[in-house]
Amino acid sequence: MGYVPPAELQAYYADASLAVVSSVWPEPFGAVGLEAMRHGLPVVAFAAGGINEWLLDGQNGFLVPWMDPKKYAERTDQLLIDKNLARQLGERGRQLLRDKFNFDQYISGLEAMFSRMTNQPVKREMAAICNHE
Repeated sequence: MGYVPPAELQAYYADASLAVVSSVWPEPFGAVGLEAMRHGLPVVAFAAGGINEWLLDGQNGFLVPWMDPKKYAERTDQLLIDKNLARQLGERGRQLLRDKFNFDQYISGLEAMFSRMTNQPVKREMAAICNHE
């Protein structure tokens, strides 16, 4: 389909049964999978890069061994055939997104990290380098 305007994406997700993430290079995170999970879709993806941070094999979709197209096709077919399983995995993905990847928790985590960083004393070695001691 090429580029789909954000206003039209909802209709595509509503028509979909699952999301497939076919990246074989080490994705830093693969946020498209999170977007699919927000819409209650199970995901099938290769275990490449950071995808395993959010795709839990058998919980919210299937994490397929890297570069195993046969297993990738099998898992995709399984979800297309077993609609009940697809719905269960999709709902678990939506719950995971609410529990682990919601925006409020993200902001709170950033605030906590910045607070820890600003409250920690500068190490003597770093101070010496910065002050040219």
